[in-house]
Amino acid sequence: MRLPQIGRLVTLTEPWVAPFVMQLCGEYVIEILDAIEAHWPATRQRNYGTFFRENPLFFPRTQDRIISYWDCYYRWL
Repeated sequence: MRLPQIGRLVTLTEPWVAPFVMQLCGEYVIEILDAIEAHWPATRQRNYGTFFRENPLFFPRTQDRIISYWDCYYRWL
């Protein structure tokens, strides 16, 4: 996915968008996270809450991936 498209994706209001955006967060690419954060106020955050309630293992798994990537690539900077 190209970086400029992430802003458009994040602001879509359809419920099916949440898993795609959260998967991108799990990739822990700083530029992607910055783009998501920049557009976050315009999101339907309710959709994300619903997604996490319906998929309770997704959030901890994604969080673990982010921590692991940080540990490998940014810990010693």
